[in-house]
Amino acid sequence: MENSTQPTSNNLKETTEHKKERHGSLPRDNCMDTMENSTQPTSNNLKETTEHKKERHGKRNLCRTLKFLIFVGCLSGFSFQTVEFLTNFFKYSTVVNIEVKEVDEFPLPALTLCSKYFYNFGEFCEKYNESCISPKDTKSFCREQPRKCNRKGTKSKVVTPKYFPSQYTVPGYKPLREITYKAKDPPFIHNPEMFDVGPYYLRSKHNGYEVCFTSGSGFGPTGLRTTPKMSSRLYLFYAEYLNFTQEYNIHFPSDAEPSATLYIHSPFQSFKKYAKKLELHMHKQYFVYVRLEMQKLLPPPYETNCENYEDLWRKDHTAPVSREMCEHLCLNRWNEKYFEHSGRHEWFIEDECVKLLKGDRPEDEFVNVTGCKCRQNCKDECVKLNYDFNVLSEKGTWVDDDMIRDGYFRRVDINIWLEKDNVRVLSFKPQFMDVEVFSYIGGFIGCWLGISLWTSTGIFWQGINFLFRSYNKGHNKPNFKGKDII
Repeated sequence: MENSTQPTSNNLKETTEHKKERHGSLPRDNCMDTMENSTQPTSNNLKETTEHKKERHGKRNLCRTLKFLIFVGCLSGFSFQTVEFLTNFFKYSTVVNIEVKEVDEFPLPALTLCSKYFYNFGEFCEKYNESCISPKDTKSFCREQPRKCNRKGTKSKVVTPKYFPSQYTVPGYKPLREITYKAKDPPFIHNPEMFDVGPYYLRSKHNGYEVCFTSGSGFGPTGLRTTPKMSSRLYLFYAEYLNFTQEYNIHFPSDAEPSATLYIHSPFQSFKKYAKKLELHMHKQYFVYVRLEMQKLLPPPYETNCENYEDLWRKDHTAPVSREMCEHLCLNRWNEKYFEHSGRHEWFIEDECVKLLKGDRPEDEFVNVTGCKCRQNCKDECVKLNYDFNVLSEKGTWVDDDMIRDGYFRRVDINIWLEKDNVRVLSFKPQFMDVEVFSYIGGFIGCWLGISLWTSTGIFWQGINFLFRSYNKGHNKPNFKGKDII
């Protein structure tokens, strides 16, 4: 019984070890070995861990460098394109828009007729005898040049000027100018009352002086004329052009056929600078079809830099209504200030803005210099009216060879029509609107900064980690133990 109920010491020891083994216990020596292996790494394991940390740190630095370069590149591209856009925007550049449409009101053009060769030989030679000469053989002279004699070619006294108008330096030049300035009525038209501006005088390099009259000028008593909504075509003007009904011997130079020039132009612009012209010749009839072209500019700060003269006129009725008038008033003010006269510019200034040599008048040089300054200070109109036209011409129905030979009915018929359809409008519009600034820059932000969002976020949090670690080091506290966010 004792042997069965009281185990021996050996059996007790085995039983205890068996229980420990059954409950998962390990022998003390094995457990201590395991703990020592887990808590005390070998030198090889420590070396591998250090190399792994260095490798991971190198990859992290490479990633940071790559992110920084991407961010700088994106930010540089965004900044460059934004500056470029803003530079172009503040140039206030424009784009041209061309359209063809109908207009409710059709501004009527001004018509200017200029005449040449209207000097009277008899009057000229009677007053300026030293500038004229008589032929030695009147009969032969009249046979060869009948225009310089009377119609029948008689042997009555025939005189002819020595000089031609293009010879400015000869003695006959100034008398021609004086005779021209005495002209008060148009010598070439049946109904002179239709012209509301004139006469005014132009000097031609080849034809001497011309006398001009204008109908429908914006500077006249009627101002700008418009026609309401009309059909496709409007009959505007008819003129029976009767050139020089006097004897043949009035023409100077007499070897040229009497003629005139028709200009169709804006009521507020110089016909010599902008208008298209039509040379009119005897014994013909002309059918002129006029088309309107409108040009709309933009005021400052846009590059077209125009002036709204219409608004200026409404505020002050003494203000100019066109650039042409602005330049004229500028010159008038200067002349009145220094020379006590306004001059005879008649709204027209020569194309060349150069400093000329002194002429007959001591103020000529100063007038030209001042003209340059006036031109620089006056801006273009915001609305320009340009008139183009097509012409059909044919021999007059009233003409026969006998009339031409005898010199009767030296006339020209002019018929002018306005074409309402197909009015060409050329408009200058802003290349960039104000709202486009925000949308343009917003598009760049979405493009560039959207691509680099992950880069900018990583740099932001790395900066926070750096500041936090610097703060801990400054207060002798343990460094930040947590894992880096990035």
